[in-house]
Amino acid sequence: MWDTKSVVDEETRVSIFVERHGTFPDPEWVASSEPAYVARMKERYDALMAETNPQLRWDGWMFLAQAWVMPKFTHRQWDVVKAPKAVHDKLLARYHEHLPQLIPERLGGELSGVRGPIPAKFFAQEELNYEILWELMPMFEEWAGVELEPTSVYGVRVYQVSKCASRALAPTCAGVLV
Repeated sequence: MWDTKSVVDEETRVSIFVERHGTFPDPEWVASSEPAYVARMKERYDALMAETNPQLRWDGWMFLAQAWVMPKFTHRQWDVVKAPKAVHDKLLARYHEHLPQLIPERLGGELSGVRGPIPAKFFAQEELNYEILWELMPMFEEWAGVELEPTSVYGVRVYQVSKCASRALAPTCAGVLV
């Protein structure tokens, strides 16, 4: 079933990485990042190395490695921008429509990579997610400076800040590949 001759053992993999990059993270990656980002990544790395659950450690390592390896389109690797009014209005209307029937996010922190003191709630809206993705695509491509290929859109997370107030966060547009 599996071609075990093409599998690279851990010792060889590490040797190849060290030959190409020297250390993890690659000093060039560190030099091109903001100090606060480097410090936060170091905190994440230290917490990850203390993790004893092999699956959580692997999942965490994949998130961490991806954050360093993926191309940076802005100096801090992300940015906050205002969504076009039409997009905001669609999301806000759907948020109010689904607010009474929010469900706990199924993925949980282990799979989604989102952890924190406030558990996320969620509502499914795949059709609207893709509609919005296509509407925002020109903005994403302008930001990235390259043509993008959309691959997936997750949805809307809702964090209840108190029993009487809720905040909807913008949809997570994950998996847009360059």
